Amino acid sequence: MKHPPETAFLRVDRRSPVPKYRQLVDAVTARIRDGALRRGDRLPSINALCQAQGLSRDTVVKAYDRLKAMGAIHSAHGKGFSVAVDRLPGAAPVLLLFDAFTPYKETLYEAMRAEAAGRLELDIYFHHFRPEYVARILDEARGRYIRLVVMAFPHDAVRRALAEADPNRLILLDIDVDFPGRRCAAVLQDHAGQLETALASASDRFRAYRSVTLVFPEDKHHPQTIKPAFRRFCRAHRLPHRIVDRLDPADARPGEAWFVIEDGDLVALVREARRRRLRIGRDLGLLSYNDTPMKAILDPGMSVVSVDFAALGRAAVRQILDPAAPRVHVEPTRFISRGSL
Repeated sequence: MKHPPETAFLRVDRRSPVPKYRQLVDAVTARIRDGALRRGDRLPSINALCQAQGLSRDTVVKAYDRLKAMGAIHSAHGKGFSVAVDRLPGAAPVLLLFDAFTPYKETLYEAMRAEAAGRLELDIYFHHFRPEYVARILDEARGRYIRLVVMAFPHDAVRRALAEADPNRLILLDIDVDFPGRRCAAVLQDHAGQLETALASASDRFRAYRSVTLVFPEDKHHPQTIKPAFRRFCRAHRLPHRIVDRLDPADARPGEAWFVIEDGDLVALVREARRRRLRIGRDLGLLSYNDTPMKAILDPGMSVVSVDFAALGRAAVRQILDPAAPRVHVEPTRFISRGSL
């Protein structure tokens, strides 16, 4: 049954573990924080909300009492309930739904925390590339957060979950995923054109080697656009190349360069080079993807192509707090030269 317009935003999810009264409180406070409700705006009566949502009177009374105690709403005899403030004190709640916790994601998160300090309360979850978990978390988050910042991945169930989210609250982070009716904001890497440009800036380094191998594990959910960008770069610069989806460190030969996406593969190649006394950067070239503090100090220093993840995190917070921020922000991808290439 379709709810009357004045109660539509107060929808309750009966499958959620969040108590129903709390869902009502979160829905009202989120609307105040994002400006959809202003001082003086009327709220539905207790009876109207009970009837529209099929809720008990005790549940609605508890929610409204909680909102009154917060100073968010007030009531007057004969006039019902209305919003009492234009802004709520305290930090506004934001959902962060990351794919996995890695060193560069930690850099991104810490930058977001520093940028948001005192203004946003960041609740972080990890979906580990499980589409059913993405759908469940976004469903349970309805009405509870002013923004939903999501690291998505291509999957039909994920696209459906994104399409059902409020486009004015949804922000895609890091990886671009298309879905029906997409109108949301995004703070992204460019895993195609800018990656190719970053590789091109290192073309003279690659020419010191006989061939270049990209190790691209197909089971790790990396953007597929990396492979054609790598091929275009190699063909444009006439570099012998190949792409493998699994690394056998014993295949590494002196005079070759390797572009590795997974940090585990990077470690395996470094170990193999040391075992065989190959000089990294001279006998064997290594290029890594996505910078971390450890790569800067690992002897002889790992060359990388990467965005500045701290800058990516700060841009995501600006997307939430600054109404003038561009709807889509693409953080530049750069080649960082160190001793390994």
